[in-house]
Amino acid sequence: MEARDFAARAEAQPVLKRMVSANISSESTNFVSPQKFIVREIASRDKKAKPFRVAFIGLTETAPAPPTGFKATDPVETARLIAPEARKKADFVIALAKLKTEAAIKLAREVPGIDALIVSNNQINDASFTPPLKIHGTLIAFTPLETRMIGELRIYRDAKGKFSARSRFITLDPGVPEDAEARDIGAATARAEIDSIKDARAFLDKWMASVQANKRATAGKGQLPGGFVSSTSCAACHAAHYIQWTNTKHYRSMDSVMLKATEFDQSCIACHGSVTQREDDLPRFAAVECEQCHGPGAAHTANPAKGYGRINDLKTVCSSCHTSKTSPAFDAPTAWMKIKH
Repeated sequence: MEARDFAARAEAQPVLKRMVSANISSESTNFVSPQKFIVREIASRDKKAKPFRVAFIGLTETAPAPPTGFKATDPVETARLIAPEARKKADFVIALAKLKTEAAIKLAREVPGIDALIVSNNQINDASFTPPLKIHGTLIAFTPLETRMIGELRIYRDAKGKFSARSRFITLDPGVPEDAEARDIGAATARAEIDSIKDARAFLDKWMASVQANKRATAGKGQLPGGFVSSTSCAACHAAHYIQWTNTKHYRSMDSVMLKATEFDQSCIACHGSVTQREDDLPRFAAVECEQCHGPGAAHTANPAKGYGRINDLKTVCSSCHTSKTSPAFDAPTAWMKIKH
């Protein structure tokens, strides 16, 4: 969430202030990083006893990758650093984790200082309940499938001041009321998602209409703003290169976006939909065409000559779209061999 929006939304939706994630953080000052952990003071049933403090650490798996602008670190390695810090400020440490079973077990075995691990896990498709277990003193409780039950973690303090925990699960039925705050957050999220889908659909329709208009213009040997003429114009002289291009992923670059017409990010089209001159321009074509890499071709088609479109720094040209975020495994020399012409 952008920093400028967080404060206002957090006032209206206080649950946002309770969001925690130790291993997901912002790479940009424009976004707010979740808190690594929070500490809450809980009153004891024994009025004479002091309240005790509980720390909640947030952890999540690194795949799929977090949204653009955020980075993820290994949850177990992060917990090694954060758990001791949380332990200093609390009597009892709970990790709230979205992890696979193997990772949760590894966390319990290798990171001391975590008293309870509450794991969200969708690996077991045919079971609605996975019983809790203890590993090296850490209680691991798995959240039930499809919220059919509500889990309760009970913390006990003995006469010597030592804490222990037990978990139990309660079947959700009409006698269990909804949490109003959580319900409102869910409803607001659903509305925002629907609005986003509508906006994306409208943008895609507008872009498709623009592409069709560009095709008509270039078919009539017209010229688009910015001096672009499209790959069909290039084909008149460079037929072999044109045919080769039609057999590359650049030619089919919009396929993956079109398949996600209800959820794509508009910024995707800036690369998948070919060149623009300004940020507020619609992309020109429905593929990564010749002029995406070689530059506007109107002057060249009017007066063909050697030297047009020569690329001296392949890596720089490719990296305008193939960034470390969009193509983390991208290697320019290897990619060039697939489209060499």
